[in-house]
Amino acid sequence: MIRELYGQETALKHRGKEFSADRGLDSGPLKQMLWGEYQIRPLINTRALWSEEKQAPDYDPQQPIRRLLDPEKTDNILSFILAF
Repeated sequence: MIRELYGQETALKHRGKEFSADRGLDSGPLKQMLWGEYQIRPLINTRALWSEEKQAPDYDPQQPIRRLLDPEKTDNILSFILAF
């Protein structure tokens, strides 16, 4: 969807800075594409599917589970949703 839209509307490439979606679109490849190809910050809530991390001996259910988008790089994108 992003590639098609940006292919048709080139002016959006300079205006779009963030992409907001519900957790149904939470995927590493999508987030990597958004940031890596378009420098768009993905604002997508993380799905709670981290079964591997939940089995770790130091797992704390009170703390959020985080993974690097690309373990081979040192950068990471982390977004928070604040409720007031």
